[in-house]
Amino acid sequence: MKFKTVEISALNKAAIKSALSFLVVGVIWISFSNHLAENISAGSNDFVRIELIKGWLFVLATSVLLFFLTKRYIRRIDSSLSEKKVVQKHLDVFTKYVNDIIILMDYDGRIIEANDKAFESYGYTKDEILKMNIEDLLVLDDENRLINRRKKMAVKEGSVFESTHKAKDGKVFPVEVSSRTLEVDGKIYFQSIIRDITVRKKSECALLESRLVLKELIELLPQNVFETNINGILTYGNLAGFEMFGYKPEDIGKNLSVFDLIIPEDRIRAKENFQKIFQSEKRVSNEYTAVKVDGTRFPAMIFANPIIREGKPIGARGILVDISQRKQDEDQIRKLSTAVEQNPSSIMITDLEGKIEYVNPKFTELTGYNLSEVVGIKPSILSSGATPLSEYKQLWDLILSGKEWRGEFLNKKKNGELYWESALISPIKDSSGNTTHFLALKEDITAQKTMRLELLAAKEKAEESDRLKTEFLAQMSHEIRTPLNIILSYSSLLKEETKELTGDKFDSIFSSIDSAGKRLLRTINSILNMSALQSGNLKINYSSVDVALLIKNLLVEFSNAADQKGIKLFYNTIPENTTIVTDEFIVTEILQNLIDNAIKYTEKGEVEIVICYDDLQRLNIDVSDTGIGISQIYLSKLFHPFTQEEGGYSRRYEGNGLGLALVKSYADLLGAEIGVHSQKGVGSTFSIIFNK
Repeated sequence: MKFKTVEISALNKAAIKSALSFLVVGVIWISFSNHLAENISAGSNDFVRIELIKGWLFVLATSVLLFFLTKRYIRRIDSSLSEKKVVQKHLDVFTKYVNDIIILMDYDGRIIEANDKAFESYGYTKDEILKMNIEDLLVLDDENRLINRRKKMAVKEGSVFESTHKAKDGKVFPVEVSSRTLEVDGKIYFQSIIRDITVRKKSECALLESRLVLKELIELLPQNVFETNINGILTYGNLAGFEMFGYKPEDIGKNLSVFDLIIPEDRIRAKENFQKIFQSEKRVSNEYTAVKVDGTRFPAMIFANPIIREGKPIGARGILVDISQRKQDEDQIRKLSTAVEQNPSSIMITDLEGKIEYVNPKFTELTGYNLSEVVGIKPSILSSGATPLSEYKQLWDLILSGKEWRGEFLNKKKNGELYWESALISPIKDSSGNTTHFLALKEDITAQKTMRLELLAAKEKAEESDRLKTEFLAQMSHEIRTPLNIILSYSSLLKEETKELTGDKFDSIFSSIDSAGKRLLRTINSILNMSALQSGNLKINYSSVDVALLIKNLLVEFSNAADQKGIKLFYNTIPENTTIVTDEFIVTEILQNLIDNAIKYTEKGEVEIVICYDDLQRLNIDVSDTGIGISQIYLSKLFHPFTQEEGGYSRRYEGNGLGLALVKSYADLLGAEIGVHSQKGVGSTFSIIFNK
């Protein structure tokens, strides 16, 4: 059997105490007064009087006792009422000035009481809001939600949830509701503390948006961004990381470790450095050789920080950067630096004011000044005073405009020695195209300058020699040709005058005189023509030339020599148009030498000249003979001046070895090509090809 526990209030306790006190006093009084009355009473009248007195005394004592008890309890009641008033006043102030809405409602949601903040937030007066149901303040999207929430709050002591409320003007705002159930006299009430969380929601939205933006930015980063747990197992990786190493996002859940991204040789060092991260909250950076899923290796730098939660490390967060390009750049810079340091040229770098910032070792070797002596000083320290100021002004105007300057200086070394240097000064520009420095590349040209002066003197001397040679050849041409022409003329005259003196003896004499004279004249002409070619005095006179007509005239000239040797001399013209634009004199000289050689070196057979066009529509002239031919060994020397396959006084054929050399020089002058095909004992073919 169960007993119902009854709570005794303070007022009931006071009443019980008063009753017990009165009972105790009454029992003591009755027991004591009866005993006293029996002892002092002598008769029945005395006993009655005593009982009467005893009664009044009892009434008096109980009255006094009741007075003091009543006064005491009244004081206590007054004190309790005062405390209740203070508490009530405190609650009134609290509910009035608190920043949260406080609403008391019954089980059906009818609002019984609300604080000033409720009136302010919802925009209703107290009379209006006390006539409303809580549903009038809610934005409901599920009509069963409110009923279920009430049942939940009726079972539990309290509940905290978020909802959406609306004000009188239609404004909607999010709230956080902290509600408790109250039971009074068997009836259920709900007390709700409602907080406007509009600012918090905005902050949460802003925070969420910031996180989304941060995540998007991390995904856009070209570096590998990652997070690991305390054991180095990857818990997050961005898109660049997967692309960099060839893994997939789902590999994150397969115990993929950050150490799997590093070559085995570096993993022990990597694990040691990983533990150092948790010993300090400072950023740790280390360089490793990374390895992709396909085995490709590349240099990488890892920057990492510990992830701290509640004062303890739970993992690491970092960035892995592919530094292949940086390594290449460093290697390139090292090469360039070495090239500058070891450059055989003197290198100087100045600021925009011309103050020296750097010189290489070659500068020190050349001038005697080391880097510390010239830093911050202008290059004028090297000036010898020989360069005019106008040239320096021109230099500065040019390089300040972004262009290069080239020139020479006569400068002075630290020891006072003068030297010549060739300089190239150019601006150094940044990525925006702005000039930041000037670079000077200088070379000591003292020796070249001296040699140049010597060569200039030698050139002047050679030019003087050429002038004297030209004058000598001209003089010789006049002094030899004039008497030689007279000799040949008188030889012909004497031959006509002595026709009556017949006989082989005189014919042989006159033929020898004529042959020797012409040979000497050809030699002089060849020497003079070669001299004109080498000195550049031969000028080209272009005109339209019919080479077929030119060859016909030459055949007439050489027909007598061919007839004397019994050689057949003819030509064959295939195309109808044989006219080209060239120098008639030079082409004549070329063909004369080729035909003359063909007849000279042919003892029997024929000499043929053929005119045709090749596949490129270029005019070709072929001079072919059935002569002695040329050996393959001598072909490489064929066009050298003063050379013949048979040399010395024992040679069978006359000549000075200038004919083919002149032909080659003439062809080069016209831009024509010359080709040779020859076989010893069979004959030779010389081809002249005139380019368009």
